[in-house]
Amino acid sequence: MAWANSLYEGQADPAAFDQRHANSVSSGVFRATFIAEHGFDEFSDNVMYHTSQDGSAYVLWIRSDEGQRWTKWWENQVTQAVNRDAAQPEK
Repeated sequence: MAWANSLYEGQADPAAFDQRHANSVSSGVFRATFIAEHGFDEFSDNVMYHTSQDGSAYVLWIRSDEGQRWTKWWENQVTQAVNRDAAQPEK
């Protein structure tokens, strides 16, 4: 979480992060938050191995303040990556 938060706050080394992987970071934050709130056993039983419940838990999380914050961060990262890639001359 410390690394994810440093990315969110813009304090991480930009070379250490490819913005195209922002969705993986926000998904990791969801999983870390779920484990912190419910424990690993519940995560293992109800999220990791039960896809429909994973989706339900994720939808509830993205509706929360924290989920909204990370969703907006993810969208911003993707937009920056797309704009950067579009500005690169073709080789």
